[in-house]
Amino acid sequence: MKLEDYVGNQISQFNKNLKIAVDKADVDAIHDLRVSLKKLFVLHKVVKQHFPHSVKQYSSSYKLVRTFFKKTGGIRDYQIADSLATQWLNNTEQTIFYQYSEEKIIDALNQLVQHYNSVDVNNVEQSFKDSYKQISDKYLFELRDYLLSYIEGNAQRINKILLSEDSNYHKVRSLIKEQYYVQVQLRQIIGLSINPKILEKKNRQGKLLGQWHDLQMFKKLLAKADIDLRVEVSTNLQKKEALLLSEAGML
Repeated sequence: MKLEDYVGNQISQFNKNLKIAVDKADVDAIHDLRVSLKKLFVLHKVVKQHFPHSVKQYSSSYKLVRTFFKKTGGIRDYQIADSLATQWLNNTEQTIFYQYSEEKIIDALNQLVQHYNSVDVNNVEQSFKDSYKQISDKYLFELRDYLLSYIEGNAQRINKILLSEDSNYHKVRSLIKEQYYVQVQLRQIIGLSINPKILEKKNRQGKLLGQWHDLQMFKKLLAKADIDLRVEVSTNLQKKEALLLSEAGML
């Protein structure tokens, strides 16, 4: 797959899911549009560092999609928390939290719709594709080397974090997801042979750490809703978090 086609596909998926999200805050659409943008963001990091002239050509489009990523973040957090509430809260607690989260989701969705109606996203895909076509035509092999170097650098950063006294698992989660996205990009765009077991391991680690992150955010949102966790539930949540970290190879 050509680089510009890969980038175009991500923007196309973003646009499609954004329209669905604006219409009804669909859970899957919110998730999928954010995944598409995360794949673009890690590619952008590498391009920005090594091909700054190309970044300038789509900078306004990048800023535009970045705002949608931020505006959907809160909606996504509360949607996940709603699903977790059915597992961890009793009926009374669920009712209180659902009322609180519904207000937050409606408010965030209104802001998303207002922003969507105030901007033009029609030219975003072509803007990205044109810029990345230039890189594809002139610097594809250089990009390959920079992506490989980025993976290696991420691995070093992860090891450094895990060896520190206060391990930042939130940062490790982000770095592992970036590693996975870049490895897939190397395979799909460059045609590089990547061991499927490595991809499977990174994907699994990312998902486990994602579940851990969701529980962390869940507790924060419960506190904002003035819901005090029962001792038994709090203990079980801590056990679940520790299990997820262990299965992800963090402990």
